Amino acid sequence: MPARICPTCRADLEDDLVASTGSAVCPFCGADVSAMYAETPGTDAEWSLDSSTTADNRIGALDERPPRDSKIEVVESSSERFVVVVPPGGKSAAGIGCFAVAWNGFMTVFTSFLVAATVGGQDDVPVFAYLLVGLFWIIGLGFAYAWVRASYMKTFLLLERDRLAVQRVLFGTKWVRKTKLTAESRARLESSYSENDNPVYHVQVDGDGRSESFGLRLGDDEKEWFVRRINGFLHGPEEAVVHGGRQALRRVEKQEITHGVEPLAPFSLPTGSVVRIDDRFVDGLRFSLPLLHGGMFSGCSWGCGGVGLVWVTFCSLVAFVAADWPSRLVPVFMAFPGTLFLLASLAFRWGRIQVTVDGEALRARWHSGPVGWSKSLPVESIRAVGLGEVMVTKSNGRTTNSVVGCLVKTENESLPLTVNHGEEIAREVAGLVRYELERRRVVLEEVGGV
Repeated sequence: MPARICPTCRADLEDDLVASTGSAVCPFCGADVSAMYAETPGTDAEWSLDSSTTADNRIGALDERPPRDSKIEVVESSSERFVVVVPPGGKSAAGIGCFAVAWNGFMTVFTSFLVAATVGGQDDVPVFAYLLVGLFWIIGLGFAYAWVRASYMKTFLLLERDRLAVQRVLFGTKWVRKTKLTAESRARLESSYSENDNPVYHVQVDGDGRSESFGLRLGDDEKEWFVRRINGFLHGPEEAVVHGGRQALRRVEKQEITHGVEPLAPFSLPTGSVVRIDDRFVDGLRFSLPLLHGGMFSGCSWGCGGVGLVWVTFCSLVAFVAADWPSRLVPVFMAFPGTLFLLASLAFRWGRIQVTVDGEALRARWHSGPVGWSKSLPVESIRAVGLGEVMVTKSNGRTTNSVVGCLVKTENESLPLTVNHGEEIAREVAGLVRYELERRRVVLEEVGGV
């Protein structure tokens, strides 16, 4: 069957290229391929793809597929070419967007007051106030741009034996970077920055005199998949390994239950337990526990609260003694970081994990007040409940520390209900869940080491 191939870079082109990108331009090298997409009689039948030539069927039987639930699309995987499309989005896009909206929303309100004071003929506003506001606007717009890139930018990757081409498309604007590869070229994980003292990695491919980086917003498993696939393509299956430092606190790739637990009736909870029974009804059980637990987190709560209170109090006093109200806007604006510390203190102190088990599903909600995140598992899909490693610290490929928590496991995934609470609390939570599931006659796998 005929195929559409770019005459410049020899990459296979999709049949719906014009519909998906809005132009007849090769997504990998930027060449004009409009002649291939000219509408002529009979072309629909001639160029249509049948079920035997879909993207998934072009992946070799021995090739590793993208991780489960990944949106990465493998367009072609052969001995000569590896073509991948990374759609927009990422695990951190929503967080960046929320922060950008909050930051720029506050800046809009504050700037409106500042402009109103100037236009209204009040006392002169200090020049440094405008400079300070401009600096914070640059920061806010930077966060907004980062969110737009993470949410809407599509990445095309073309890998051949001697070159790597990466094209990024954002609202029709394209950037293409080509890197010449050598016999020593390999992919590895490189640290971009640290988040909560944990490195955040990107994929880096070294070429002849330069390197190409991508995948910062992907999940850890997706980044490692890219490194294995690229190294395997360039140097054979024996080189399909992950290179680069790994010193991050991250979820275990395959969370397995290592110790079983005995069922624990709600009325048998130990006296003084931090686990609280919220509701005991005919068809289910609802209980909760602190979102963060331990002396370190208690100290963080008091520390953040103290810093935030001192910060906001100082800014309030400065605003109170200011000569006129326009001059009070600057300390009010400077109180914003202190407010964030106070909010963090509230999250540390009053954040809760609420677990509900009824006849339909196990529902877990991690929240602080009305703000939170939920996850549910159908009761009939649950296979086991127990203790296991939910997070692990690795340094130079070796495990240096592990965290034991409560795990609820289905055939396809594991849901951690506790992380930093310690083994005793994890055992209580797992016991309550197991008791309620067995009360509904759910058959659970037996795990040793109770």
